[in-house]
Amino acid sequence: MKETYISFFKELREKIIAEFESLEPSARFVRTAWDHHSGGGGEMGLLRGDIFEKAGVNFSAVKGDKFPMQDGAGPFFASGVSLITHMKNPKMPTVHMNVRYIETKDRSWIGGGYECTHFWADPKRNFVGIIMSQNNEVRAPGYELNDKFRGELYKQL
Repeated sequence: MKETYISFFKELREKIIAEFESLEPSARFVRTAWDHHSGGGGEMGLLRGDIFEKAGVNFSAVKGDKFPMQDGAGPFFASGVSLITHMKNPKMPTVHMNVRYIETKDRSWIGGGYECTHFWADPKRNFVGIIMSQNNEVRAPGYELNDKFRGELYKQL
């Protein structure tokens, strides 16, 4: 499963980077590889342009001998994508998103989240509507969307 998620996250990251760069007239991401002290590593991507004051889109795939949380003991593997954007236009939102796959000896799980700063009338509904439409297009391997729960959650916004 590890290789499936690594491929999925790398492809997702490249799609995000390509879309962000398509909005910029000339700026491109500067990529910096890094290594994790106990194995694996990743790549940071940083963009400073005319549209994005600063955007970061990062990938990681790391492992270690001791899982750093209470949910598991022993060796672990974790991979994912994270991003944050700060726009030059103050009327545009700041957005943060991450998605992760974590695996220990006994279990594995995938999760993530996103948030958006308020920016104009009814921003949550506009943002959530876009995210809901995108959630129907992107499905991580082994992950089923719970449409009933999601629908009830978004009704509350």
